[in-house]
Amino acid sequence: MPDKQIEQLAGEFLQLMPLLRKKLLKPIEKTPSDLSPLQMHVLFFLKDKEPLSMSEIAEKMGVLKQQMTYLTNKLEENQLIERIHDKKDRRSIKISITEAGIAALKVHKKLLLDLIINKFNQLSDEDIRELKDVIQSITTLLNKL
Repeated sequence: MPDKQIEQLAGEFLQLMPLLRKKLLKPIEKTPSDLSPLQMHVLFFLKDKEPLSMSEIAEKMGVLKQQMTYLTNKLEENQLIERIHDKKDRRSIKISITEAGIAALKVHKKLLLDLIINKFNQLSDEDIRELKDVIQSITTLLNKL
C-alpha cells in the first residue's frame, strides 16, 4: 500500500480515538464507583493472574511505579487487592486481587455493559449489524499488528 494511503489511514485512526472516548468511554468513566478508571484497570489486569510485583504491573500497564503505589494503596484500603510478602526476600512484595476485588469487577462490568447497551440501543438494527461487522474486522486486523 502506498505511503500516502498508510499516512491517511493513520490520520483517520487518530481521529477515531477521541470519538470513541467521547461517545463511549467518557460516559463509562462516570459510573457510580469510588475507584478511578485506572484503579479498575489494575483490577482487570490482575484478574486471572498469579501475584505480580509492583514493577511488573507498572511495566505491563505502562504506568510509573510511583503511580502504582498510589493506585494500589486505595485498592488495598478497600480490600480489593492484597500485598503478599515473600518469605525468602522480605523486600519483595507481590500484589494479588482478592475475592472482593473479583466481585467488584463483576459489578463494574455489569454497569459498563448496561451503559454500552443503552448507547447501542440508540442505533437502528442495520447500524448495529454494521457496527458489529466493523468491530469484528478491526479486532481481527489489530490482532495482526
